[in-house]
Amino acid sequence: MRQALKLFILFGLIISCTSNTIYKKPSDLIEKELMIQLIVDMEIATSSGGSSNLRKESGRDYMSLVYEKYEIDSARFERSNFYYYTKIDDYKKILREVERRLKMMEEEQAGVNGIADSIKKEEERRISPRSNTGKDYLKSLLKKK
Repeated sequence: MRQALKLFILFGLIISCTSNTIYKKPSDLIEKELMIQLIVDMEIATSSGGSSNLRKESGRDYMSLVYEKYEIDSARFERSNFYYYTKIDDYKKILREVERRLKMMEEEQAGVNGIADSIKKEEERRISPRSNTGKDYLKSLLKKK
């Protein structure tokens, strides 16, 4: 009898702890595509906080610029973010797309940096007086004249 009572109480606790709450869609919900773009920009803004900008300022909070760009406020973002968070399958899709776009941007930037680095190295190699190839290059230029 005691075990049946304990089982009944445990079953009651489990049922009462499950959430059947359905959150209403906010009237000013940010659509999914815009939410993806917004989160991408927020990630960039957050990650760049410790870097120096062109004015040599560091530690600046760029989130206000992101909100300004999309003409929203933090409260609207929070309402929309919470709504999508309660729809976990939709939220996972949003976050996967954000991750995919950030990865693409990172790869593009790595390619640009790689090209710039290889051009710089080639220029240094040609001009460097310490390298034989640089001397040979200079000699070939002088011979052409």
